[in-house]
Amino acid sequence: MVNVEQISFQNAVWRGLITLGAGVSSDTKFSVTYNGDALDTVAIENGPSLHEKILTCTIPLVAIGDGVHTFVIWAQGQTDPIFTFAVAGGRTLEHDLRTEVSQLRSELELIKQILRNRFSGS
Repeated sequence: MVNVEQISFQNAVWRGLITLGAGVSSDTKFSVTYNGDALDTVAIENGPSLHEKILTCTIPLVAIGDGVHTFVIWAQGQTDPIFTFAVAGGRTLEHDLRTEVSQLRSELELIKQILRNRFSGS
């Protein structure tokens, strides 16, 4: 099991603490996706203990603006995401219903991706 906690989000850089549970190798690779595409602006460094990593992700400029933009953190070898976070801004926040619909769409995309990954081998 892997646990993720947000450390900070400043200047378009999201940072999180990844805690590796029993049975998870310290060599496990992590990735962050946005709209189904892996970001190349992700860095992983050692954390305060042997079982912790610091993940740093620079948010792409395309995701800074109107709307709700959801990011998904994946651990190598796992079919389910380990964490999600969202960036919201602009006019969408003025209209709560639009924000809710956008979040639902993001969650639906996440569910679709999980199902595709899970059933692609069958």
